[in-house]
Amino acid sequence: MMDIGTTELLGYAAAGLVLATFSVRSIATLRALAIVSNLLFIAYASSAALLPVLVLHALLLPLNVVRLYQASRRQTRSGRASCRLASRRSGIADRARAEPMQTQGDRRQSRARSRAAGSNPFARK
Repeated sequence: MMDIGTTELLGYAAAGLVLATFSVRSIATLRALAIVSNLLFIAYASSAALLPVLVLHALLLPLNVVRLYQASRRQTRSGRASCRLASRRSGIADRARAEPMQTQGDRRQSRARSRAAGSNPFARK
């Protein structure tokens, strides 16, 4: 039976988190998993003396932290924007309820009157 040491466990855990990042839909969750994965890979590479892996994840870690911060700010701003959009939409809905609805027949009559009056620039002459 194979004896798995702490170093290998760190490597497998880090690789598992990288795999998990491919299954998430939220960018914030993806970045959070990537940050934990970077930390585990840094610990793994340090204990196994794998300089290229250490350098790679040491460079990726601050990048993921910055991108997570930007995503959280963007999400906060878009949350405010969606509240404004929802209030605008409700205003439109309120105006639509206040105006009587046109039936299809009403629209046809209105178009016919426009054509007869010559106000349609696309009408054939």
